[in-house]
Order: sequence, then structure tokens, then C-alpha cells
Amino acid sequence: MEASKVYQLLDGRVEEKRGSDEKNGFKIYHIQWEETLDEEGGFRVFSIGQPSNMPTKCVLLLGVTGAGKTTLVSGVLNNFLGVSFEDPFRLQVKEETGREKTQSQTDFITVYTIYYKEGMKHKYNLVLIDSPGLEDTRAAEQPRDIRSQFEEFITSDLGVDNLHCVGLVAKATTNRDLKSEKAVLEEIISLLGEAVPEITHIFATFACDQPLVEAVVRNAGVQYKSMFQFDNGMLYSPINASSDKELTSRSHRWDKMREHYDAMFGALANALPLSLELIRERKYFDTCKKNLKTQIENLATSVTEMEINKNAYNKYEQQRVTNKDWKQTKRVAVQGNQQAFNCKTCQKTCEIFTNTGGNTSGGFDVGQVIAPIVGAAVLPVPIVGAVVGGVVGSLFSRKKRKQRPQQSPQPLSNAVCRQNVCSHAIKEHALESMKLQTNIDEDMKKLYEEAVSKTEDAKSKIIQAQEEILSCSTTISHTTVELLSHSKKVEKLTKKSFLSTDDINSQLRSEIGQSEVNIIPQATKYIAILTKAMGTLASHSAEEVLGKHELVKEMLLEDYEEFFK
Repeated sequence: MEASKVYQLLDGRVEEKRGSDEKNGFKIYHIQWEETLDEEGGFRVFSIGQPSNMPTKCVLLLGVTGAGKTTLVSGVLNNFLGVSFEDPFRLQVKEETGREKTQSQTDFITVYTIYYKEGMKHKYNLVLIDSPGLEDTRAAEQPRDIRSQFEEFITSDLGVDNLHCVGLVAKATTNRDLKSEKAVLEEIISLLGEAVPEITHIFATFACDQPLVEAVVRNAGVQYKSMFQFDNGMLYSPINASSDKELTSRSHRWDKMREHYDAMFGALANALPLSLELIRERKYFDTCKKNLKTQIENLATSVTEMEINKNAYNKYEQQRVTNKDWKQTKRVAVQGNQQAFNCKTCQKTCEIFTNTGGNTSGGFDVGQVIAPIVGAAVLPVPIVGAVVGGVVGSLFSRKKRKQRPQQSPQPLSNAVCRQNVCSHAIKEHALESMKLQTNIDEDMKKLYEEAVSKTEDAKSKIIQAQEEILSCSTTISHTTVELLSHSKKVEKLTKKSFLSTDDINSQLRSEIGQSEVNIIPQATKYIAILTKAMGTLASHSAEEVLGKHELVKEMLLEDYEEFFK
């Protein structure tokens, strides 16, 4: 195969390895993958080419660190694309840098996807799922659960629908027990089901002689369908040789390696898929149930807090009413010829005036000053001087000043009182023989002000709780119908009953029982409502039930509608 054909098959997305030379008779190229990373989930997907409608074959690779999984992936890529021994190039999976060689080459599940393109050797899309290495040297510090990580992957948006092969990767020369491989394989079986051994194959790497690992696998009691021997030491072996005999030997070993790869590719082409849909639906169901428990607790907490704050509001509202008369105003007679200028709005005395009997005040004749302003005597003339001096003193000064130009007269009714921190119109005042005296009960005032502050605080928390209750009820209604939908899908896939609403009720009650004691009564009430709702929707299909979340929400709202009054 010419390098130009590889460029064409891979859309030109290859680059020469840095430092690569032709001392071995070929160059090394790295594929420039499209990468999608999910750090939270712990996996990444490398892909090349455009999605096609050809069948997709998926292979899961399991093996200890150092078993040769990365080299195996490189071998699969070379053989899948038809690279031959004589070709002046090789493809190589780019290894990670910046870590010790004794450490696993990946902390992530790494997925390699090659989409079929006309001209490729095998007519299907190929997916290789490279799991983290077992017995990682950092395992004690960074424990890893491959089963959970793989389950997380297949239920993600990047996951696959079917699995066609589980490849147990081990060096052909291995003579140790396969305790780690067997343990993780059992975990995969517990996840995927008893059909796993039917698609399990041993991938013996660096197999140039009869593999010792075959006997080890049998002695370990590992069930598998077949074994493929990959002499991957030949992948990057020089195609230059000092003799024809040596060259012939290397070419022969390459051909043997290619035969086993072709056998593996042939087995993949005929492999029946192990559907991952059931695993996905069960995982979704478990996730919904877990989320539902948390959401019910949140709703119960919000309702409980609302009740607490409503009680607090009622308590402090009563305290406010009880102490609202902390300030009391009494009417007290003024002395002699004094009169009180009282504000009806403030309910206080703004000024005390002494009846001057019409004499001048501050050097001004009162009658002559007031008449042009009001146009008529609004206040008794004997006390107008006091009004002018005490209330509208801003118009006149007791000190002598220059005569100002005469202005248009303004009615006294438009004037504003500025005495004793009063800002109400003069017309809202009255001259009375009784002054207003305010007495303050400091203890009652303190209780009143505390009650005002506490009722406002409680009211704010009640509004917040109402918003949280509405939000929780919306979320719960969607989660409930999703849980019911996934339950029905599991039943359809397994053709048997999966989990009854009574079972869900019982499980949720049991888990809620470990929550905060004060929310348990409310939580238990909502579990009963949801159980009733799911019973109502039992006759609907998995698809139909998803549109019934409003019904569930209405049933929840009926229970705590009183809290919004």
C-alpha cells in the first residue's frame, strides 16, 4: 500500500512522528484524531473519518499494565487499514508523555473509532475500547473501579449500543496466575450478563512461539471462545536485513501475525452483538431512583422550613400587634395664654405660641404682614405673630435686614411647617389649648421593632420556600415519569416484571428513613403520592408516560396548596 492511499483513507489526517527516520526502512505516522474528552466520567473518544451507515463492531480490551494493549491497538490499526510488511511506513498510536514508564498509559477509558471509508480492508466501523490498566502502580493511591467506569461510559452520550468482543490481553509468555484479569472479567460478566464468555477472546501479545498463557488461562478457569496470537514485536521490526534469510523470516512472522488479525476481524464480522441497551436502561432507572430520593428530601425540607417560618411569622405578627402601642400620645393643657400648634398628621405639637394680643413680633406688625399673604385672617390675629415667628419664620428674620422687593402674595394654606421635624402643610395643623405629649415604652418598642424585623425575615423565607417547592415539584414530576419509563423499557427488554410501584415505595421509604428526622413525615407523604401517581400511569407505554409529568405535578400541588394561601 502506498502512503498516499493511507492519506486518502484517513482524509490526510496523519503526521510523521517527530524524530522518525528510515533506518528501519520505514517512517512512523501518527493519526490526527478528533478528540472528545469527558474528564468527569473518566473517558475520552478518539475518532477518524465521517460516521457511516455501515455496521459497527465494538471491542473491549482488558489487561494488566504492560500487557501490550497500546501496541495491540497500533497493530489493529495497521492491519485494519491493510498495511503490509513491505510498506515504507507504519501507523502508531501516540503514547502519552510526562509520566513514569511504570505507570499505566491511561487513567481514562480511551475509545478509538475508525469510520469505514470505501477502499478499507474490512467493511464495518471499528471501535476499540481501551480500559485502564489493571494492577496500576498507583492503585493504592488512586483506586479504580473499571466496572463502574465502563458502566458510566456506556450510559453516556459517547457510549456504544452493542459489544461484539471482550479481548483479554495478556503477554504470550505469561506464566503467572490471572487473578486480576479474572476478577475484572467477573465484574464485566456481572454487568453485561452470562453471555460475556461467548464473546470473550484471549489476545496473546508478543506471541512468536506457542503461548504459555493459554494453559494459564485454562487453569484459572477463565471461560473464553478462542485465542488469537499477535506477534506484535514485528510491527516495528526493520524491513532492512543483512541477508535474504533474515528478511524472509521477518516477512513470514509478519504474515503469521496478519493471519491472526484477519481471523480476529473475521470473527468480529460474524459476531452477534451483545446489546448494552438493557444495562443502559437499568443504569438510567437506578440514577432516576437515586435522584428521586434526593428530590423528595429537598421538597420535604422546603415544606418543613415553610411550616417553621409560617409559625415564626404568626408568632412575631402577634408580638407586633401586642406591642404596636409602644408610643402613646396624651393631650395636656398648656399654660396661661399659650396655644399649641398641633399637626394632625404627625400627631404631635410643632410649636407653643403665646398670644401677644396683636403686638409686633421681631420688629414687624403682625396684622400688616399676614394680611397680604393669606388674603384673609385664617388664624386669629392675636396669635398670627407667633405663627409668623415660629412657623413661617423662614420668610422673616428677627434680625433687621434690608427690605426685599414685594412678591406676589402666597396663601398661607400652601406653606409648609418646618418645626419639630414636621414637613406637613400648615392647613393640616390646628391651634389648640391642649398640647400633644408623647410617652414611649422602651421595652414595648424593642419588642415591636424585633417583631417587625422577624416577620419581614420570615416572610422572605416563606416566599423563597414557595419558589423552592414549585421548583422541586416540577423536577420530581419529570424524574418520576422518567423512572417509570425506564422501568417499562427494562420489562420490555427482559420480557418479565422488573419492579412494581410497591417495591419502589418500599425502597424509597427505607432510604428516606435514614434522612433527617424532621423531614421524614413530609417525605413519606410525598412517596405515597408518587406511588399513587405511578399506579395511575401503570397502563401507559414507556413513551406515553413521559408526557404525563403535569399530572404528577398536580397531584403533588394538591397536597401543599394550602402553603400558598
